[in-house]
Amino acid sequence: YRSPVVEQAKIDPAYVSPQNYWHGFFVNSLVIILNPQRFQREMASAGIPKPQTWDDLLNPVYRKKAIAGNPATCGGAYIFTAVQIFRQGGEAQGFDWLKKLDGQILQYTPTCPGTITLVTRGEAVAGITWADDSIEAMLEKQPIEVIFPPDTGAEIGGLSIIKGGPNPEGAKKWVDFVLGQKAQALKTELGFTYPVRADVDPPKNVPPLSAIKLGKYDRKWAIENRERVTKKWEAEIGSKR
Repeated sequence: YRSPVVEQAKIDPAYVSPQNYWHGFFVNSLVIILNPQRFQREMASAGIPKPQTWDDLLNPVYRKKAIAGNPATCGGAYIFTAVQIFRQGGEAQGFDWLKKLDGQILQYTPTCPGTITLVTRGEAVAGITWADDSIEAMLEKQPIEVIFPPDTGAEIGGLSIIKGGPNPEGAKKWVDFVLGQKAQALKTELGFTYPVRADVDPPKNVPPLSAIKLGKYDRKWAIENRERVTKKWEAEIGSKR
């Protein structure tokens, strides 16, 4: 199914399956999060600037003071892993970088939100996770700061109709509704994700999607190699901890 809303709202084709298997209805990006109190006490007081890039997290001052998700159980952490492979120019180079990062990691969490919990508790200075959950925590006045690094990864939330479902016409209307301006505005306001429609404002207190420098990402490669890459990560990094 291809919703007529795509053309009506001039939704970017990048947010729709070329074969019409899915429609993207939100965009989310990976971010660096900080515990402001610990950063001020342990880093800023020593003249260390806030991390602005993924490479900044390799600074020795972050040794065992960062939290990340486990790519074998956390989709966002796998996207992060794939981003580093593409960013470094190959799988071998990417794993070399990830092994350096491993020296900085205090704990790998089974889910991305788990990273936020540990950073806001002050159990770590920095973390790697999704923007939407981080923004929600920040707006709830939890002790967290959100940084959007360049060459970051992103996800497109997909909506599909199940073949052979009992109400295909109702399902099509649902897809049309979710892509509509009202539903997109609600998803943005309450879910803290970026809309796929240009006529809906991005979440408050964050840069517009156009200002975020997304890294090179080969989705097809990432999908086809996910099982192999996660097993390699478990064997070369996870099992060494």
